[in-house]
Amino acid sequence: MPVTYGAAYDSARARIEADSTIGAAPPYSCIGCGRPMVAKTLDRPNRKTAKHFAHKAENSACTYESILHADAKRIIAESIASAPKYWLGVICEACGNARYRSDVAGAETHLEQTVGGNRADVLVRTRAGKDVAIEVVVSHDLEEESQRRYEALGIPVLRARVASHDDLPGFRREIFVHERDYIGRELPTCAVCVKRERKQREWESRERNRKTMLGRVKRPTVACPDCGALFARPVGYETECPRGSYQSAAHCLFEENHAKQWTSDMRMLGLPLRRPPARSMI
Repeated sequence: MPVTYGAAYDSARARIEADSTIGAAPPYSCIGCGRPMVAKTLDRPNRKTAKHFAHKAENSACTYESILHADAKRIIAESIASAPKYWLGVICEACGNARYRSDVAGAETHLEQTVGGNRADVLVRTRAGKDVAIEVVVSHDLEEESQRRYEALGIPVLRARVASHDDLPGFRREIFVHERDYIGRELPTCAVCVKRERKQREWESRERNRKTMLGRVKRPTVACPDCGALFARPVGYETECPRGSYQSAAHCLFEENHAKQWTSDMRMLGLPLRRPPARSMI
């Protein structure tokens, strides 16, 4: 069965999408193998008509993965060279924010460039003269031997994973990969994670100090005349034990006056005012 794809080259070797063939000059050729292709439509039940390109004759050497791989490489190289802004970055696994990013717009790019025994899909040479390799991963991941060679050369590698033709538009603006898809020198510590950890430590310290100060405030207690159980109660309030049980009356009293008493304690201790925590009777 002939391979179908959502894009092809026109007679001027310009990339065109299947749904925008108006004004494009045939014949069309395959992005992967260069053989002739034709624009077709495919009617699917309960779906809109999908336009695509297909080989005129079956070619067993050309697959959807190979076309997708070649298309992604060209889009990345052309976008880096022409876009006003193009970001390469690594996403922190812990918080999901960019752990590292760099604008490489206007950098020099090379397709299928050989470096140290490896053939990089896209080799980016930044304005600072540093090399970054981008490996497009469709179905086969980068081999371990190639990874070791990149590490020996000191060239960082970003593995850009592509699943379908729909993933390609995002490569026109940026490439952000997870830490597991990055190969190279150690990245700087994630600034967002450092800030969160610092705030967490500060909050824990304040809570320890608050609990320590509150532990020094003596609460008056009242004993149930029937069962002898002790319950803490706010200062200045008298309660009675209805039906031989202090819990219901004391609980209602605490719910009613807890916020007022808690605010007074916080001001006395000089602690910041927050929403009062739930108080249990002891």
